[in-house]
Amino acid sequence: MKQQINIPIHPYARYGLAVCMFLNKVKEIAQVDSIMIADVIQLLLTRIRLITHNDPNVSQKLKYEYSDELKGNAANGQYLSPHITSSDLTIYDTYNSSIKIIQELRSGKDIYSNYALKRSFAPFVSKINKGKKSQQDPKASLLDSALSTITTLTWQKPAMWVDNNFYALISDLEVMDQFDFIELFDEMINSHITSKLFEVDIKEDKKYKRPLICYGNYPYAPRNSAFGAVGLLGAIGKWAEEANKTEWAKNVLEKIVKHPMYLISYNKIKQVQFNHHIVQLALHGNLYEYIAGLNNSKLHSEERKSWDNPNYKLFFMMASRFLQLFSKSTFKDFLAFRAEYYLRILPLIKEYFRMERIEEKIVNSAKELGAWLNYAAYIAARKESNEKEEGTFDKEKLRRIKAKALIELESSALSAREPSSLLSQVITRAGRLSGTDAPVEAEEFMKATATGKIDLDTAKDLIIAFLRLSTFSKEENKIENNFIEETEGDLN
Repeated sequence: MKQQINIPIHPYARYGLAVCMFLNKVKEIAQVDSIMIADVIQLLLTRIRLITHNDPNVSQKLKYEYSDELKGNAANGQYLSPHITSSDLTIYDTYNSSIKIIQELRSGKDIYSNYALKRSFAPFVSKINKGKKSQQDPKASLLDSALSTITTLTWQKPAMWVDNNFYALISDLEVMDQFDFIELFDEMINSHITSKLFEVDIKEDKKYKRPLICYGNYPYAPRNSAFGAVGLLGAIGKWAEEANKTEWAKNVLEKIVKHPMYLISYNKIKQVQFNHHIVQLALHGNLYEYIAGLNNSKLHSEERKSWDNPNYKLFFMMASRFLQLFSKSTFKDFLAFRAEYYLRILPLIKEYFRMERIEEKIVNSAKELGAWLNYAAYIAARKESNEKEEGTFDKEKLRRIKAKALIELESSALSAREPSSLLSQVITRAGRLSGTDAPVEAEEFMKATATGKIDLDTAKDLIIAFLRLSTFSKEENKIENNFIEETEGDLN
């Protein structure tokens, strides 16, 4: 007799139920049965590893595909699939547990009978002792164990490389909302763009390397893992814009931001929540652009930009938190790192100040003043470097000198104790550096600052945020176009 399927309480098992329904194209929970669940687990065991048949000593590019092979060797280009929430050391336990659960389901066993939850298929659990000498696995039902196994194995969930671990992203949604998300995500990962994620170019060392899909198993995943779950929302918006599915993406994103999202690896669990503003930031690919712009930011204090630099790691973490929560405190933390920003984040900065209820004409006026200050620092750098002919300058030397001038202007702003001194100190210093005058468009901001229409701290934030945006002079535009996006190197 078919047993009724009850909705699991835990979001991890609930996600497994939604995957089962999606893969079987059913939208009624009553249509799900134990045989259907067993068949899904069996299907998911066909994509355990990523392997390549190309030889790096011969080929210029490695092309990967999924395999049901249990045994793997990174030295030979055999990697555990990033969507599997297990590890190379425990995948055998995951596989054996999966086979046992399949057998139990097909035998007709009561799906609500007690069953030991093991980390090999339910990574969110830990052993308990219950007053006994040895620790034991906690108990759940066979159903919860089977649905958790589906979530552990399925490729219909986002997965990415964060903090030296592969994490799955699971939202705490109701089953049919999970279904809607899975439907959208499945269409994303089956788009024509995804095929490129299974490829990697051979480098001079002629070694096997993981394909791009290991940074994120979906199109437009950021190579910088600091952006984590925010990167997923940005990728959804970017894909939806190109696929003309913006309204669908908006409906899914609005549901996601109302609930916690869990980053789950075999070793760790993190909880993430979002401010509702991020839905609007994500749509039309804007959040994706902001992440790319922030990833290209340059810290003044660092000579070399590298993925393992602790100062850059902290800066990117604060940038990610700002995007995620979009609050005054996270903006202050983000602004605490002196940097020059890529111009593409200009709309992001303007949106933040709009949220702070600062009149648009004042924000636009502050933007013009900031652009002039940034350009003044550039002019000063060109003068100091004694490079007058176009195309003859050393871009790194120019960046260093310009950074020094920008820091000088920021320090002038931060040291001001009165609105009048803020304006006089910064504008006078910039005028001396560049030999130019502040633009007339800056008058609205200066008047609002001088009259107290905006407070001193807000005025400082406006100046500092906008002066950090590169003005993209003709020469700087060449630099930026040749500036290769820095990533976290190769995953070994």
